Amino acid sequence: GADLGGALEAQSPRATDRLLMHFTRANETIEALSKPVVAAINGYCLTGGLEVALACDVRVAGEGSRFGITSAKIGSVAGAGGTQRLPRLVGEQWAKHMLFSCEFIDTPTAFRIGLVLEVTEPDAVLDRAVELATQYAEQAPLSVWYAKKAVNTGMQLAMADALRFERELTTVLWTTEDRIEGMQAFLEKRKAQFKGR
Repeated sequence: GADLGGALEAQSPRATDRLLMHFTRANETIEALSKPVVAAINGYCLTGGLEVALACDVRVAGEGSRFGITSAKIGSVAGAGGTQRLPRLVGEQWAKHMLFSCEFIDTPTAFRIGLVLEVTEPDAVLDRAVELATQYAEQAPLSVWYAKKAVNTGMQLAMADALRFERELTTVLWTTEDRIEGMQAFLEKRKAQFKGR
């Protein structure tokens, strides 16, 4: 989570907005990266820390980790994406429960509601996150980037608009060297050599 000592210094609306904008920009940067971002969570993942994790594409957690947004306990509200990314990920009801109650949820619950992709032994979290990132990196980089862009943008659009956006991205990808290489490699039963072009 955030350093509450430093947050206490933000007394005016302008200072608060500046503080929140710092976190918002960081999370938006993570979300906009062309490469997948895998969060390795081990221990407490609370409020600001959870908001950073929510901006990541995939989350892996160690057994015994705890998740929560505790803003209502201190008279605040999650202001760096928690009220927006969380319900899109786990659904409105679970998001509201977490925001209203300030209760921590455990890893089995986090897995069950879709907050994390996997739960591992605590000492295996980082290795598993790197393993997933390596698996993603072996795929055509433009395809992975456009898939990320299609999901992130599409979640903000009406279905018809999202499907049109998906089709536009696929049309652009169809003209790339990587698409030709990928299909030729498949037909020739060999591993594709992607170049990101």
